[in-house]
Parts: sequence; C-alpha cells; structure tokens
Amino acid sequence: MEVFYKREHGHNYIMFQAESEQAGTAAVSCGGEKREHWDSQIEMVRRNRIPGLAQLSMRWEDNKVYYGYDITGMQPVSRVMDIRDLSGDEIKEFLQQLADVILRLEQFLLDRDDLVLEPEYIYMRLEGPRYYFFICPGQEGEYGEHMKRLSQYLLEKADGEDAESAGLVFRLYRLCASGEAEPETLTACLNEGRLRHQGENTEEREGYGRREDTERGEAEWEEQIDDMGSGEKEDKKRYPAGIRGILHKIFRRTPDGLETMWDELEPNNRRFSNGTGGERTQGFTEERPTEVLYVEEDSMLSPTLCCQESQEVVSLTHFPFLVGTQENWAHYNPGFHGVSRLHLKLEKKNGMYWIMDLNSTNGTKLNGSPLLPNEEKQIRHGDHIWIAGLTYEFMEFDRKEKSC
Repeated sequence: MEVFYKREHGHNYIMFQAESEQAGTAAVSCGGEKREHWDSQIEMVRRNRIPGLAQLSMRWEDNKVYYGYDITGMQPVSRVMDIRDLSGDEIKEFLQQLADVILRLEQFLLDRDDLVLEPEYIYMRLEGPRYYFFICPGQEGEYGEHMKRLSQYLLEKADGEDAESAGLVFRLYRLCASGEAEPETLTACLNEGRLRHQGENTEEREGYGRREDTERGEAEWEEQIDDMGSGEKEDKKRYPAGIRGILHKIFRRTPDGLETMWDELEPNNRRFSNGTGGERTQGFTEERPTEVLYVEEDSMLSPTLCCQESQEVVSLTHFPFLVGTQENWAHYNPGFHGVSRLHLKLEKKNGMYWIMDLNSTNGTKLNGSPLLPNEEKQIRHGDHIWIAGLTYEFMEFDRKEKSC
C-alpha cells in the first residue's frame, strides 16, 4: 500500500493508492473479489459521515484512483507520544473512542481488519483531544495482530509515574495478548480502571495510608529478593526497577504474572531509561566513570533562527525544537497569524540539522520550495525558512559566526 501526503487548497491529506489499482489485472483474474471488496468499503465510508473516521475524498491522477483523508489541523498519535507521555484520562479517552469506532464499523458493514491501528496513521486534535482513524482495505494482517502491536506500543509510552495510566495499558496488553480485544472487553477494561481508581480514592479518604502501604510493599519485595538463592537473584536482575515499580503501582504487591508479561514482550520493546536521557537494554549493569571534556566556549554556542522581518534571534538550545502556538508544547511561538499549533520541528541527527513540517495548515517553505505535510529535509547554514509570512535564516554558530 503506497502512502504519501499532499497539500491542496489549504487542506492536508494522507493519500493511499487503491489495492485494486496496484494489483491491476491480478485482481481481475481472481474474479474481481479484491476490487469489489475495496470499492464497497471505500464507497461506504465516502457516502456516510462515520464518527471517528476522518473525512474521505477521491482523486484521479494519471488514470489511477487515489483516496485521501483530510488531516488538516491534526497530529499523529506517534508524534504526540514522542513529545510527552499520555495521562490515564487521555488513554481512557483514546480507548473509548477506539471501541466506539470498532462498533460503528460493524454497523456500517465495514471490515475491522481494514482499520489502520499504526500510531503513525492515527490522528488527533490537540484541543480535544479527538482521535480520527481511517480504513485501508487490503492491508496485511488481522485486527487482533494490529491491536496487540498497538497495546504494546502504549505499554512503552504510558507514564510510569501515573498508576492509573500504567494499570490501564497493562490490562489492555493482557487482553490483546490473549486475543480478547473486542469492543465489549475494551469497555470492560475501561470500567475496571474506573472502579479501581474509585476504590483507591475511597481508601485515601478513609485513611488507609496508600503511600505507607506502597513503601511497605516495596520493602517486602526487596526482602524477598534478598532471601532468594543466588541463581534466583540473578534471574530477578532481568526485571528492571521501572517495570517492578509500574506493576507494583497497579497491583499494590509483587504480581505473580511478572515472568509471563516480561516473556511476552518482544525483545525490541525491552528498553528502559538509564536516568541520563539515554536508554539501556535488559540486563545491562555496567557502570562507566564520568568523563569531563574541555570544550571551547565558541563551540558551546547554539544554532539560531534569525527573523528577517523583526531581527528576532531564536536560539535552538535543544532538539527536537518545536515551533507553533500550542502552549506547553511548542518551544517557540512566532506570535504571527497563520502559525499552526504545532507548525514545524527542527532536529539534529548525526551532526546534521533537519526540518519537518508538522502538518501545518499554511505550510512551510525551505529556500522558497514548499514542504509537503510531514516532509523532512536537511537544512544547512544560511538556508531560509518561511513560516506563515515570516522568513528566518538558519545559522550554525559552531562555524564561528557571531551574529545574524
């Protein structure tokens, strides 16, 4: 399935080519079943306003049929979760809307296997939040597989300091891993989380001492480890403290299912913060001495954006660096009409600088050439970036320049 982005008449679209068009005569040779399935699904979505699905439009280019969903003013869930963790309330809202969409697919005779559940292709409005999904007939895999990958992704992204969030995604993962990701079970999972949360609030009001209970449970857990044989101690080192902490917040005790849950997680997902902004893998215990390096003062200067209209100088002190109007999200707000909530992102990778348009409404230009929605391009010293009527010059101060 070919997927790309397009900006047209002030709207942004995620575009994909019909499976029947890509298959060509192959679809016809098998009795036209693929094409008939595709056409019926698309026609149903196009003719009906289905809550939770983005608005669909059709395009004909070079004698080929393309279908696009309007994603203007939205951001992919994966991008939002890269910026910050989702709270328990936000995850509950996401799962509730997902369950509602799945039920509506059944009402409109749409195949839920065609529902795209990759976080990169699930969009949301920041002011809502309101989530939007789209269907992609002919995509590989089944609904259960897609849900398991989604739940595993959420398990990684959940806020470990938010017991409600961590507990909810863990229960979701267990459901999906056992093949029980039906809309009814998703709703039951949400209701269980609400009841559990209400029970915790009741305990707090009645003075049961939640914090003392948690600390006592953690002490008992460490004592159990100390009482184990050396072989068991080594085995327990496989489980980082972060996982133990999350599960203890969920169950208020050491869960018996720790071994099973850990073994079910794919190796690529066993990543944990090392406390210094980086990551370490399972079982990594090596300690390295701190190294202090002498750095010349000039090389400490940050790259900048210099606005040609106002002469404002914006220091890019960290990366990724977000430009937009969304409070508590964007690092810099140009304060000019036409700038989107999240307009563009500046990134540094392997010593090179990159710019990406974040699905902005009015677009971004690099040296006069428009960027497509979500398109990323390398930028160099002296390049000009156009943002909704303002022009900024990008300058690398590690080249010893002192001013714009």
